[in-house]
Amino acid sequence: MKNYCVVLISLLFPILCNAQGNSVSNNETKFDDASVSSLKKSAEQGDAEAQFELGEIYFNGQGVAQDYKQAFSWFKKSAEQGYAYAQCKLGVMYDEGKGVAQDYKQAFSWYKKSAEQGYGYAQLQLGGMYFNGKGVAKDDKQSSYWYNKAADHEDESAVQFLLAKMYYNGYDAVQDYKKAFYLFKKFAEEGLPEAQYILGQMYYLGKGVAQDFKQAFSWYKKLAEQEDAEAQCMLGQMYYLGKGVAQDFKQAFSWYKKSAEQEDADAQCILGQMYYLGKGVAQDYKQSFSWYKKSAEQEDAVAQCMLGQMYYLGEGVAQDYKQAFSWFKKSAEQENADAQCMLGQMYYLGKGVAQDEKEGIKWLQKAADQGEQNAINILKELNVAK
Repeated sequence: MKNYCVVLISLLFPILCNAQGNSVSNNETKFDDASVSSLKKSAEQGDAEAQFELGEIYFNGQGVAQDYKQAFSWFKKSAEQGYAYAQCKLGVMYDEGKGVAQDYKQAFSWYKKSAEQGYGYAQLQLGGMYFNGKGVAKDDKQSSYWYNKAADHEDESAVQFLLAKMYYNGYDAVQDYKKAFYLFKKFAEEGLPEAQYILGQMYYLGKGVAQDFKQAFSWYKKLAEQEDAEAQCMLGQMYYLGKGVAQDFKQAFSWYKKSAEQEDADAQCILGQMYYLGKGVAQDYKQSFSWYKKSAEQEDAVAQCMLGQMYYLGEGVAQDYKQAFSWFKKSAEQENADAQCMLGQMYYLGKGVAQDEKEGIKWLQKAADQGEQNAINILKELNVAK
C-alpha cells in the first residue's frame, strides 16, 4: 500500500513583488469608488506611491475590474520616477507577459533598477535571471551575489520566506536544506501555517536536520489542530505507522476522517482502505466504497483502481463489470500497474468490454513492464514474452 500522505511539496516560486508591507498589497483590502477616485487623483498629479498603489488595484482587481494594461501603465509611471516597488512589479509584468508583450531583457532591466535600490524581492528575481540566462548572459557569480544580497534582508519577511522556499526546492539549483530549515523554523515558531507544515516534513524526511519523527509529529499536530487538511492526513499517517507516536489505528482513523471531510483525496483513499480492512473501525464495504469514490473522483489512481475492484467483485456495490472496466481504465491511464493488469485481463476475457486479446496483452505488458508480478505470470502462461 502506498504511503499516501507524504506530499511531494512543489512550492512554486511565486510572483509576490507586492509583498512589501504596503497596505495596497493586501488582496483582501477593499476599495470603494471614493477611495479609488482619490487615489487616482493623486496618481494623476504625479505621486509615485499613489501611481504604484493604483497599479496594484488594477493588477489585483480591487474595487475596479482587473486590467493588466492599466496596471502596467501606472506601474511604469511610478517606476520611471524611481519607485523601487513599481520597478520590480514592472519587471514581473515583462517577465510574465502581463499587460505587455513578454520581454526578458526589459524584465531584467527593471529588476536590476529595483534591486540596486535594495529591494530584496527584486534581488531574488535578478539572481534568478542571471542564473537562468534570462534577458542577460548566464553568470553564476552575479547570480550568487544577488541571492546573497537578498538573504541579508532579515527584516523583509516575504523575501526571507521566498528564500526559504528557494533553498528547499532547489529553485535555480540553489538548494540548501540547512538554510531552509533555519528559516522555516523561525517562521513556524511565529505561527505561519505553511512553515509549520514544511518544518514537519523536514523533520519527517530528515532534510536539513536529523530525522526526528517526534518533532515531525509535534509540528503536524500543531497545524492539524488548526484544521489544516494536509497536516491532519500526515498525523493520521504517523498514528497509522507508529512513527513519532505509539501506533494507534483508531487515532489514525480519526485524523484521516477529519482530513477526508475537508476533501483531501489522499485521506479519502486511506479512509476507504481502513473501512475495507476494518482497521481502526468496523469493516464496512459500503463506507469503503463511498470514500474510495470521493477520492477517485478527484483523480486518485489508487482509489480508482480500488473502486474498479469493488465493482468487479461486487463489494459494497452491485457487481458491474462495465463500471469496473471504466475505473480500471482511468487508473491504468495514470500508470497504476495493478489497474493495468486488471484492464488487460478484462480486455482479454471480454468482461465489461468487447473482447480484444491484442489490447489485453498490451495492457498486461504495460503492467509487467512496471514489475507487476500477476501480469508477468499471466503473460508467461499465455506464452507472451515480457
